[in-house]
Amino acid sequence: MTLTLFHTDGCHLCAAVEGILLRLGGRFDFTLVRVDIASDPVAYARYATAIPVVWLDGIEVARYPVDEAVLARRLAARGGP
Repeated sequence: MTLTLFHTDGCHLCAAVEGILLRLGGRFDFTLVRVDIASDPVAYARYATAIPVVWLDGIEVARYPVDEAVLARRLAARGGP
């Protein structure tokens, strides 16, 4: 599984969501990919006012606020513990 976090430097909401993803990484086997929208014009155009955004295997599954329990259920449904 791959989780993609769309973020930018200095975004405290992004840091909070990254903390959630790191905690979930202790329970589920996934690769975390970070995309800084400041370095990606397509991501910036799409998410400039919406970050942080989380994708699971290429599908948007969460925007801030991210509910850790809901995201854990999504990961479990994809074959996690």
